[in-house]
Amino acid sequence: MAEMKLIVVRTAATELDLQGRVTGRLDLPLSEQGELQAEEAARQLQWEQVDMILRAPCQAAAQTADKIARLTRVRVKPEPALANIDFGLWHGRRLDDLKQTMPTAYRCWSEHPEYLYPPKGESIHDAMERARELLERLGRKYAGKSVMLVAPPPFAALLTSIYAAQHLDCRWCQLQADAGWVSLGTAQEAATRAVTAKPLPVAVAVAAAK
Repeated sequence: MAEMKLIVVRTAATELDLQGRVTGRLDLPLSEQGELQAEEAARQLQWEQVDMILRAPCQAAAQTADKIARLTRVRVKPEPALANIDFGLWHGRRLDDLKQTMPTAYRCWSEHPEYLYPPKGESIHDAMERARELLERLGRKYAGKSVMLVAPPPFAALLTSIYAAQHLDCRWCQLQADAGWVSLGTAQEAATRAVTAKPLPVAVAVAAAK
């Protein structure tokens, strides 16, 4: 059976993203800069072969996906499982503030994310399991198809690393909401490229549209 091919697009920036704050599940529209980022990503992606666009259930993902869909002329469908990580009490806080006031948690976030559990939020382990289950489900449903996922960071980084069968490294939480995207191909192709790209374990996740 033919495998699904995957393209992962990060949502473009909201005002809180530009301020360096934790957005997580906050439902915010794109900023003016984010609108421009999404339009540029749409221009770059308009010739990609895509059968379906699935987006996270937030305004930023909807606006980013809609701009891409206008040029690719592909149907967009909301996918609840693409929701960003729930950062609980960290929502809205500046990353620099977390680094200063909670250095141990911040170090865990960047170095050992699988053990991180934001207060009153979702553990990164649970978010990774959610991403894994989603990719398995989509792989069965869209076998032989090319699927584009539009998701906010850092959940987009989880999707990419799991799809490529790679461990997260310290850059997973540094990816920006900038409508950056990466064409991963099949899971086997993604894993092969990631291995070839060592010593950058998630090199395939850091490709950004400029």
